[in-house]
Amino acid sequence: MAQPYRPDDRAECVLAFEALEGALRCLKDDIARTERRCQEVRRAYRQLIEVAASDAELPRVEPDSRLYRLTHRERLVAALAADGRTNAQVAAELHVTLHTVKSQMRGVLRKLEIDSRWQIDRSRYLPVIHPAPNASEEGASDSAKPGCW
Repeated sequence: MAQPYRPDDRAECVLAFEALEGALRCLKDDIARTERRCQEVRRAYRQLIEVAASDAELPRVEPDSRLYRLTHRERLVAALAADGRTNAQVAAELHVTLHTVKSQMRGVLRKLEIDSRWQIDRSRYLPVIHPAPNASEEGASDSAKPGCW
């Protein structure tokens, strides 16, 4: 047998509906943020592909040279470091983790048999790096809103 309708039921339903609307708004905001991040990753990927395809900018290295040991990605990380960027800035520009950049820099230093990133001679063998376009100011407004997850 169905329970009789109580006036409090309507109020509870309205509150539940409002909570669902709030959760839906938060999900829509999350989707929009994710779409923007995907666009940024696609842009960064295209830029990396362009750099990888521009082997003409990389001077040829003899197979017996220490420089020959560096992968293209290591040369890119080394070039950014030689331009004076920090590991965190390199990670942000290449859309990788800080740990990845540190690992790649350790490989560069080991393969070049040098002790410091400041010893990297940029003019000899590293690719020309064009600064990444500034991220739009949209990211500043993407902070989590109260009541959202």
